[in-house]
Amino acid sequence: MDRENHIIRNIPGKLITIVAFMVVFCLTTSTMQHSGQNHGGQSGFLNGIHASDPKLTINGNTELAMVATRGNGSLQAPYVIENRVIDAGNSGSAISMGNTNAFALIQNCTLTRAGSGSDAGLRLDYCTNVNVTGNRVLNNAYYGISLDHCTNITIQNNNASNNWMGMKLNASPNNTISNNTVLNNLEGIAIISSNDVICETNTIFSTYYDGIAISDSLRAVLSNNPMISCGIALSGSTRIATTSHSIAPTNTVNGKPIYYYSNTTGLKGSDFVGAGQVLIANCNDSVITGLDVDGGSGGALVAWSKNVTITFNTITNILHESCIHVL
Repeated sequence: MDRENHIIRNIPGKLITIVAFMVVFCLTTSTMQHSGQNHGGQSGFLNGIHASDPKLTINGNTELAMVATRGNGSLQAPYVIENRVIDAGNSGSAISMGNTNAFALIQNCTLTRAGSGSDAGLRLDYCTNVNVTGNRVLNNAYYGISLDHCTNITIQNNNASNNWMGMKLNASPNNTISNNTVLNNLEGIAIISSNDVICETNTIFSTYYDGIAISDSLRAVLSNNPMISCGIALSGSTRIATTSHSIAPTNTVNGKPIYYYSNTTGLKGSDFVGAGQVLIANCNDSVITGLDVDGGSGGALVAWSKNVTITFNTITNILHESCIHVL
């Protein structure tokens, strides 16, 4: 299937020279290791909740004002959509909003069983100034929350679970994703062609692909994201798409720090002590050694680097991805 996470990973050509004796033991797992996965199936995940509200399709500020329960669209009094429980019935999006620039708040909604393709529990297209907070987006066939060509969107304190992809940002710069719980999705959070995105303090658990995937984007800032059984993927058709990010070691895989280095030389084993994952970009003449990584979606990623030696590492129980991924 031609899904966006496959596009993220398939960057042609290996722009790196590795000179190495590599000792890596990799046990890949091709089946989901979490239970309760139900992408777009029955709505049993909503135990005790009666999904009675109709789907919302909003185009422009006027229609937004008509469906809002209160507010005037200003920063001080945003239009509010709240407390909706919407079962999309496996067709269309539960809430679809486009072409708005009024300030809006979408909160405390439960959005489930959106259809496939571009549908989502919450779909925003060409929107600005939206705060998405305290919602549950569950059991959607593709996306829990989807942003396309959106700016100044804050996604915070939401639960995105049992979707194909928890959250997707495409061509959507200057947005913030924080304090969300992202559980049991095939892919956690995807940042695609979206510059200057802040992604912090999100708990991401048990994805089949990556916890956070960044593709052809610049200057992403990642911090304090604990990931269980998954990790971070980087890709890009230009060098700067992998070197311009700020990824702090406060991001973790199974409690161990993620080490990200860019635009440096001469890295050695002491730079990766206790790593849960290693990401290096444009780091020539380096040695990755001594890793003991168990679980996650990738042990080490090497991008746009030359003369890198990868030797005497133990990398086990990696889900789906390569133990060593070279771009």
